[in-house]
Amino acid sequence: MFRYYSPKFEADKYNPVMLRYAPWAGHRAFAYDYVMYRRPSCIVELGSHYGCSAFAFLQAMKDGGINGSFYAVDTWEGDSFTKNDYREDICGQYKEIQDACFSGQDSSSGPDAHMLRMTFDEASRLFADASIDLLHIDGSHLYEDVKHDFLTWKSKVRREGAIFFHDIAEEEMFGEVLGSHVFWKELKAEYSLTLEFPFSLGLGVLFFDEEIYRTLRDRVSVEHYQLLANHEDNKNRDVLRENFFRIRDLEEYRDSLKKQVGLLNEEIARYAETVRGKEGYISELRKDIGTLNESLVAKDRYIDELQTGLKKYASEVSGKDAYIAEIEKRARELEGAASEHEMEAEKQNAYQKELEAGLDGYREDAAVMKRYIRELEDGVAGLRADAEKKQSYIEELREGIQGYQRDSALKEKYIEELLEGLRKYKTDADVKNLYIEELLEGLQKYKADADAKNLYIEELLEGLRKYKADADAKNLYIEELLEGLRKYKEDTDAKNCYIEELRSTIAEYGKNAAGKDARIAELLDRCSSISKKADAAEMDALRYREVLSGSPFGRRILKRMGKSDE
Repeated sequence: MFRYYSPKFEADKYNPVMLRYAPWAGHRAFAYDYVMYRRPSCIVELGSHYGCSAFAFLQAMKDGGINGSFYAVDTWEGDSFTKNDYREDICGQYKEIQDACFSGQDSSSGPDAHMLRMTFDEASRLFADASIDLLHIDGSHLYEDVKHDFLTWKSKVRREGAIFFHDIAEEEMFGEVLGSHVFWKELKAEYSLTLEFPFSLGLGVLFFDEEIYRTLRDRVSVEHYQLLANHEDNKNRDVLRENFFRIRDLEEYRDSLKKQVGLLNEEIARYAETVRGKEGYISELRKDIGTLNESLVAKDRYIDELQTGLKKYASEVSGKDAYIAEIEKRARELEGAASEHEMEAEKQNAYQKELEAGLDGYREDAAVMKRYIRELEDGVAGLRADAEKKQSYIEELREGIQGYQRDSALKEKYIEELLEGLRKYKTDADVKNLYIEELLEGLQKYKADADAKNLYIEELLEGLRKYKADADAKNLYIEELLEGLRKYKEDTDAKNCYIEELRSTIAEYGKNAAGKDARIAELLDRCSSISKKADAAEMDALRYREVLSGSPFGRRILKRMGKSDE
């Protein structure tokens, strides 16, 4: 028995946007109820796209435990109407949902789902005649293509089966009426066993068995599915309204991100400029370090020379000290021998004064040399301290340069991460912009469709009001007809009596008429005989006139008789 169900479509949780909001979504309830009622063992769908209709058929087969096969035939490459929908891997998405919801079912209590990625003509060779219980034609919407698909696949459907046609409504898409609508009008003129659902771009159902058609026609309420579709449209409208404001928030967030990206770009530019300045400063520091290294090498050489000079001076000083010691020793010897050599005292005193003067000069020279050596040692110590400071400064510079290089590497890595983030953001922003444009386009289409549906609902309500008024008038008319029938029955009974009387009269008249018919036949025979005699007399008269008109005497006779032509 045909029933109205309230199914839950499992596939919606994987891709709600392209399944719940698809043009076919308004017919899912009827498709589910039909499959549960007819329980087809073989369903073939020509054109599955995202799978809105396919997963509705499969859900019914799964819930009803129908042990059958479902075949989705599609190239998943799109046509002139859906080419913009194939910018992503729709085939992969379809397979993921099919595997998640309808694969691995027990063959004794569920559907066997197949994907045939090929053209419709290629797939038609895989099915024998009268092997399909339900065929769904929803591929190309061009007139020639829909007609070709119907003629190619019609013989594949069993007599007890049915064919579904989508996009049969008289609605324009891309500025023109779909060819599928034109073909459906022609098909209805040829086939009378059809059901039609005018909403959601229209669904037509063609039957071949009159009993199945009449049973479904009497049990299926198009208005019920229209109301379900309207209810879903209203819910979807609320969701779309929420999405609209969410998109607006996303747009504001996107604009904010764009501003942040602009600021980041400016900061990166400033940082790059700073990095270039620091790189120049590093180059200058490296030059200074090179100069310092050269200066240190020169100073090291100078220190080595000073140390060599000090060593030589030290050796000379030690020699001079030894010489002074010898002089002092000699002086002492001379002092000891002074008493012995009093005769030479004056000479020795003079010589001694010379020696003391020379010794004083030497001592002064030695003091000067010692001061110079101390100064040199202090200078060397200062140079060493300065060299150590410079070496420490150089080490600090080296550590600073290494730290700067590490910091520069980190900053370059950070810059790369920022640039990679910007590239990813740009890609993500482009995808979101594209998605936003698609949503906005969908909102515009939905608004136009919603307006048309609201107008259609108003027309339906107006029609219902007119129908109610007409129904009241018809009820009154029916009462009048029933009253007329009662009167007619009474009048008919009287007329039946009169007819019986007429029949008796006609029977008697028939008897009299038979005699009269015989009399008429006799009279007709006499008339015919008289007519023949009259014709013969006329011929004789003509011949007689011809004879008389041949002589003057005869012509005078004819003139007297009034028969002359003169």
